[in-house]
Amino acid sequence: MNKIKLLYDVITKMKNKEVINGTITAEGKKDNLNIFSFENEFEKNTLTGHIKTKISTEMDYEGKRIKHESSTDFNMPDCHGNMHHRFIKHHHNHDEDHTGMKFGPKDGLNRIAFALSILNALKADELEDKSYMLSLSLNEMPEDIKQAIHEKMNSEKSSEKHGLHDHFFMKEFHSMNSLNIDLNIYINKDFEIEKIMFNAKGEQRDELSVEHEMSTKVDLSLTW
Repeated sequence: MNKIKLLYDVITKMKNKEVINGTITAEGKKDNLNIFSFENEFEKNTLTGHIKTKISTEMDYEGKRIKHESSTDFNMPDCHGNMHHRFIKHHHNHDEDHTGMKFGPKDGLNRIAFALSILNALKADELEDKSYMLSLSLNEMPEDIKQAIHEKMNSEKSSEKHGLHDHFFMKEFHSMNSLNIDLNIYINKDFEIEKIMFNAKGEQRDELSVEHEMSTKVDLSLTW
C-alpha cells in the first residue's frame, strides 16, 4: 500500500467527520510499578462544539495516592473557526514549531528534512481483513533524528515553557536514556482511524545514580 495515498485517504475521510466518539487511556510505570493511570471517554461534535467527557485519574507518587473522577458537558461556540484562527496566529507569532525547535528563514530545510525522515521511517501494511496499519519506530530513524527527539523529550526548557516542569509525569520521565518509541495506527477499510497505540520505554538515573526502568503507554480508540 502506498503510504502517501493511504495518508491522503485517511486525512480526507477524518476531516469530514461531524461526531467523534472515543476513549483515551494512559498508564505510566516505574520499575514495573504503576505510578499513574488515566482514562477519558469523550464525544465531540465538530460542527456545534458540543463536548462530553468522563475522566478518571489515579496517581501513586512519592507516597501520595490520588484518585479523581469527573464528568463534563459543555459547548465551545464556533470552536472550529476560533481554534483555527488561534492556531494560525500562534504560528505566525512564534519562530518555534510544536517540537520546540527554532527555525529561522535559513533553517527551513531542517524542518523539511525532519518531516521527510519521519515519513520515510513510517511503514504502511495492508492486513488480511483489508484494513491497514501505519507503524513508526524511533529505532529505525536516522541517528540525528533520534538525537533531536531524545533531546526534545528531555528538555527542561520545553517543560517549563508548557508549564509542566513540576508535573509529576514530566518529573519522573525527565532525562530518560536508551529511549525507544513505537507508534501504531490501525485504520479500517473505510479509511477511518480505529486505534492509535503509543509506547515509550527508557531508563532514568536518579540522584543516587540508580537506574530505573520507565515506560508509558497511551491508547486512543475511536468508534464509528
